[in-house]
Amino acid sequence: MFSPSSSARSNTVSPSAPPTRRTLLLGGLATLTAGCAAKVHPLSEEAKRKLPSASPSASASASPAASTSAAPSSAATNDATSETNDANADAPRVPESEDALIKGWEKYPGPLKLTGQYTGEYQPATSSAPAQNVPKPLKTVPHRDEPTFEGAYETLRAYYSALITTLKDGHYASQAVELIHPEDRSAIAEINEVKELYEQKGWYMEFTCSISMQKTEPVGAVKDGDGYVVIYVDAEYSATAVHQPDGTERKVPAITQNSTPHVMLFAEGKWWRISVPYMNERLGTGSDSSGSSGDSHGPAGV
Repeated sequence: MFSPSSSARSNTVSPSAPPTRRTLLLGGLATLTAGCAAKVHPLSEEAKRKLPSASPSASASASPAASTSAAPSSAATNDATSETNDANADAPRVPESEDALIKGWEKYPGPLKLTGQYTGEYQPATSSAPAQNVPKPLKTVPHRDEPTFEGAYETLRAYYSALITTLKDGHYASQAVELIHPEDRSAIAEINEVKELYEQKGWYMEFTCSISMQKTEPVGAVKDGDGYVVIYVDAEYSATAVHQPDGTERKVPAITQNSTPHVMLFAEGKWWRISVPYMNERLGTGSDSSGSSGDSHGPAGV
């Protein structure tokens, strides 16, 4: 993201021939980004135990007498089964497999259509005032509680919608933060830097952006009941400037990010946008060697 406190930086990943999904999976998550060396595991035993259990079926061979005598016990069993099924229905879903996490991805490559609702006539930022009536990002995220690629994609789309709005109006920073895992403190801090810029009467000047999902097969991984999906995204941001609180302006050059891996995490029953360093931390693979946000959340780091 355009950082108000430092010069713009671009985390560009542009391999001449992106590795195949099989290569990535065989190499583990280490091949996704520098410094990540976790092994990709199948669904853990703990995750399997969280899966809803099938209802026991009644025996078709029981005699009428046996059925009659067992009626009270069967009723009690059915009540217990019903309660178990109700509990399972309320429990968060967990990913079934790596393949299930990316199933149907072929429908999604192309520009991300950002969501927003106009609250008035939009007025671009100028050197004397920030943008007015910026489209309010929609809070509802379809399929976010489903361990499917559609859920991951919709959460990424909602995240970018909130991020772009935050860059133009810091009042909506909380909506971007709500889509980042609450333990990914560095990513949240970068969003809050933008919020603080606006609170101190600074703002971003007008800019244009284009964000598109590459036609590159995403990578899915399951570990300890969590699901990870890596989506490759291209992004271009036009040159702009930051009107700083002291009244000066800092120029921000155009930014191009090619084949940038965006990590989506399915945990606690919903999808989250996370940074590579936090993925490393969560998987116990060490910190990112670059000391930056790794895959970047948007222009110059967020």
